Amino acid sequence: MFREGRLAFLALPANAPKDLASSMKTVLESHGLQAFQPSDLDAGTNLVDSIQSALRESDVVIADITGKNSNVLFEVGLAIGLRKPVLLLSQGPLDELPSDLRAYQVASYSPDDSSTVSRYLALWLRDVLTQKSSSVAY
Repeated sequence: MFREGRLAFLALPANAPKDLASSMKTVLESHGLQAFQPSDLDAGTNLVDSIQSALRESDVVIADITGKNSNVLFEVGLAIGLRKPVLLLSQGPLDELPSDLRAYQVASYSPDDSSTVSRYLALWLRDVLTQKSSSVAY
């Protein structure tokens, strides 16, 4: 359905910093990944089925859990259940995160500094994509 290459699912709340998605998309594209956000879906699309399909097809998931948005947390839960590599982003202190998510890699960032997220994302992708390519069965 979505697959033309490798896919990265971006789970972002509607109030995420404006330049966050665009800066992450630049990094993702430089690593050969196509970014997908649920907000990319056309009106009239079955959202739940399309989101679940995109998560199944995704190679990685990046989620901003700032504010504990229920849609984002649902998407993170599905991604974890599907055993997808997940990078969590948060503007708040880590001790305010749901306890089940503290075990995952979380990058803290300031809403006016998307360049920090871009650098962290590039390093995370380098590690995740290297692990994925070295674990391919022959």
